[in-house]
Amino acid sequence: MSKTAKLDVPSAGGQLESELRLAPLGMPDIGAIHSLYQAVHDVAPHGHLADRAVAEFESILSREEETVSVGVWQGDTLVGYTLCSIHRGEPVFKDSPLIGLLQARSGELWTGKGTVIDPRFEGRMLMSRLLRMRGELIAKRGAVHTAGLVATTNLASLASSLRAGGWIVGMERDEYCDNFVCYSGALQVEFKPLETMTIPIHDLPEVSQKLAHGWVGDRMEKGQDGKPRQLLMFRHEFEWFAGSGDDSSA
Repeated sequence: MSKTAKLDVPSAGGQLESELRLAPLGMPDIGAIHSLYQAVHDVAPHGHLADRAVAEFESILSREEETVSVGVWQGDTLVGYTLCSIHRGEPVFKDSPLIGLLQARSGELWTGKGTVIDPRFEGRMLMSRLLRMRGELIAKRGAVHTAGLVATTNLASLASSLRAGGWIVGMERDEYCDNFVCYSGALQVEFKPLETMTIPIHDLPEVSQKLAHGWVGDRMEKGQDGKPRQLLMFRHEFEWFAGSGDDSSA
């Protein structure tokens, strides 16, 4: 895949409204990233976007070997971005059975550091495209596991994450709100689905209970009003997930 990908975004009338391009981001883009972040942060619901200072963006993007970030541009204007880097430090998302076991086995984990879309460009699946390109670039680095948080009230972003191929694998509360833990990576090609069910997406206690017992959320189904109503979940079996954790063979 080339470093820049062009996207033709149709308007509501079906005509091409503009030409957008996807491209990796780096230190020279700090100003554009922070400007978009600040504009969206000022109007986003509480908990949908973590508080970040310019120095934090610089810290993320300055470690070129440990970060993958992608933006979508309209001309010289950044209208969306997603940031991701290798997690260092104490284990995260420990309430997720899959990620907890992954980290216990010293699996390298990349974590999302924020995905932002200009409100004027919402509803055009830009987040899904950003996440897919981010995943492709991370895979080229040899990474196989990525996870991040999406506020439980931010169903639009959750739908984009699932549309990009992610799974809901846990729930976690941060300093802002309750969140879904979303995962994408190598585990998704190793699973054996054993059982499926649907749960109302707003029944968070029930969803949380299922996630804590190893179920994962795969996609959301809409009601007659077009709004997300049901979460499709499945119980899985991973060959490496079972057993005592002894990797040795007989």
